[in-house]
Amino acid sequence: LRRGPALLVGLGLAGLLAALDVAALAILIARPALSEGARGGLLPVVASSFAVLAVVTLVAVILAWRGGRAAAWTVMGARVARVAMWGAWGALVEIQASALAGHAVLTAVVVLLIARALSRSPV
Repeated sequence: LRRGPALLVGLGLAGLLAALDVAALAILIARPALSEGARGGLLPVVASSFAVLAVVTLVAVILAWRGGRAAAWTVMGARVARVAMWGAWGALVEIQASALAGHAVLTAVVVLLIARALSRSPV
């Protein structure tokens, strides 16, 4: 897998999104008052599920950076799964549709950039 601009930007954006998921969990742990309310107790569970995918993403980003094609596919799959999970969690926890839409757009950019890099790299 060649490290062209599409791959670098795609992996960088995926890594940033994953780091933000880990930071969100850290914030909920540091400030438990944020998870008060009717279904607020679920917020740490939601954030933990996102953090698991974030760790998978971060490890895959490192491996893809080193040239792993399977890792690049893993990055794409983990980010798409993250958006799907957010939508699914929306049935139990109130979510902002605009935030979900924005994250979905960024995820689509990640997938398109990495897919482009995969298609241009020799097998």
